[in-house]
Amino acid sequence: MLVKNYSDLGTTRDRKEIIDCLNHVFLTISPSSAVEKASKKLSNDIDESRRIFVIGFGKASLAMYEGIRGKVRDKLSYAGIIVPEDQEVSEKFQELEILRGNHPKVSELSVRSSKAILSHLKNLGKDDLVLVLISGGGSSLFEIPEKGIDIETLSSISDCLMKNGADIYQLNRIRQVMSSVKGGKLADMLKPAKIRSMVISDVTGDDLSIIASGPLVRSSGNEEAGKIIASYREKCKKIAMLEKIHSMDDKENHEMENVENHLILKNYDYVEGVKDFLLRRHRNVITFEIGVAGEVSAVAKSLTETVRSLYSLFNGSFWLVFGGETTVNVTGNGKGGRNQELALRVMDNMKGDENFTFASIGTDGIDGYSDAMGGITDSKLKSEISRAELLETLKNSDSNTLLTKYKSVIITGRTGTNVSDIMIMHYCGKTGGKEIDHT
Repeated sequence: MLVKNYSDLGTTRDRKEIIDCLNHVFLTISPSSAVEKASKKLSNDIDESRRIFVIGFGKASLAMYEGIRGKVRDKLSYAGIIVPEDQEVSEKFQELEILRGNHPKVSELSVRSSKAILSHLKNLGKDDLVLVLISGGGSSLFEIPEKGIDIETLSSISDCLMKNGADIYQLNRIRQVMSSVKGGKLADMLKPAKIRSMVISDVTGDDLSIIASGPLVRSSGNEEAGKIIASYREKCKKIAMLEKIHSMDDKENHEMENVENHLILKNYDYVEGVKDFLLRRHRNVITFEIGVAGEVSAVAKSLTETVRSLYSLFNGSFWLVFGGETTVNVTGNGKGGRNQELALRVMDNMKGDENFTFASIGTDGIDGYSDAMGGITDSKLKSEISRAELLETLKNSDSNTLLTKYKSVIITGRTGTNVSDIMIMHYCGKTGGKEIDHT
């Protein structure tokens, strides 16, 4: 079972429904099966190659390797992946080197592991094939800083951007400037070998140049990076040092004819999985095809207004499923993450006579700086928590502490995948003065 604290969480019918849904979807949709299905497109490349090298980095890289393993073992010269330091590894393959890195903060451990993998990829020829397995978390797990940048500075700038509300596009554009392996630079290192990637997207819009900061995709955001540096100069003082490095970036249009990138799994695949599960039990289920983005307070306000409008259209209750990735402006030293804070802010925006259940989860199983996947809030919880306690929690960026206290955090541990966040809501309108049924 995916959710470890089922008995604590499953106190209402809707909460049980959401937990059952998560358990089902994460069992039926997997990085391993997605890679196995996509590998059929690479049959000719595999057959025509003299040697095969497989490298991977990201939270799903072990499961991804499991999906490709049977296709490449006969010609395999090297296989190595980088996974989070705290990720449990139950399946080990004799031929696979499993290295460790840190997430979300990059560290010297990630650098050492990245250099170790690249040490096996020297003297490549045109008849060699390098398969690169890329998934969420790759930006911090696979990293070698650019000349003139040390790992402490790189980590400090990244951390400052995250704490000041930078979205994944802004953050990874700057990571490309600071890195010697991002923004297509890894592809240059692997020439003249044939390079094929399989990518699991953890970003809204599935932009291949942003996922894991685009190690095999030439960055087209050079001008954009300059604007980001300028806009964060006051909040993140160290970012100013990137202006010189950014101005010296190689602006030549390098040939990338030896590279093919294949997107094999994305956030909306999981949204569809949740929708299909709910449709087997309920009539009215709505999904948003475009992922949400933005600061959590704005997203929460917009969401509550939207569900009220949808309720009027349906003239009845409905389930809403969508994905995306929000940002948080951290204002305290508490423990939490964007999903848990979004769950609390949605609850805060709901009125006392509205009947709802809302869950927001990080598909990797770890939300921000906490051990929770995300959180669940509902009208019952709203009646139990004073608004003073809620506002103090939000002020201190301490969502995990409050949700843990009220047994409303979702605990799974690392899931072995990462396709951004999923939000599930059941909205039943106003209670009309009647007591809400929470059974």
